[in-house]
Amino acid sequence: MKPRRASRYTLEDMAGLSFEGIPPNLADLSEKWRLASQQAQIVVDLLPEDHVGECVLDQKGMLFRGEPDELKQALENDRLHFHKGHIGGSMPVFSDLPDKKSRSGG
Repeated sequence: MKPRRASRYTLEDMAGLSFEGIPPNLADLSEKWRLASQQAQIVVDLLPEDHVGECVLDQKGMLFRGEPDELKQALENDRLHFHKGHIGGSMPVFSDLPDKKSRSGG
């Protein structure tokens, strides 16, 4: 696991920002950010290194939106597809993804 960023934001930092409505509580915002960062790290640790930077797609060709335990299960059951994007490209929509077993002849 990579070292975590250790930044702190002050009330003065927050005062320089514009919010719609009441500004968030700094302690609450910090806790939400910490939790989101921890959850993201779990997902990053689960994904295979040979697919870094690729979109993770479900069996229907849609972006995978599962929780970490669902991601782990989908990886174990070979139910994900990875798409290498490129600058100027667009998100593909696959109407029929071939079954990996039928492609491999088994």
